[in-house]
Amino acid sequence: QNQVAPGPAPPIPAQAAKPQPAVISPPHPPAPPPANAAAEAADAEHPPCNNKPIKTGSCWVDGQEYKCSPVPGNSVLAQDQPSPMAGCLGGKEAWDTCDNGWFLCKPQPPLPKETFHTIFNVQSS
Repeated sequence: QNQVAPGPAPPIPAQAAKPQPAVISPPHPPAPPPANAAAEAADAEHPPCNNKPIKTGSCWVDGQEYKCSPVPGNSVLAQDQPSPMAGCLGGKEAWDTCDNGWFLCKPQPPLPKETFHTIFNVQSS
């Protein structure tokens, strides 16, 4: 009979550490657009007339476009000044929005080109 003398157990060879796969967290989904993204985009394209300078641009009131325009014979001198004519807002809306005493008025369509007829004939030489 072969008997093995009791004693300490032979050392277990060290196992090579298995490389652990890198833990990659899933990418975060993009933040959902704000509920009023369409309204924000519209505001960026059509800013409201809210007593902030717009210089030569335009702004919107109740879905209508307005631009700073001179009105002959009238200037915005006070916030409570009434509208000088149809198509223009009063001093309340134009105050701090327009410079030079101008009012916020709806843009006017361009005037058609006029053709002038004369009685003279033009001859080329």
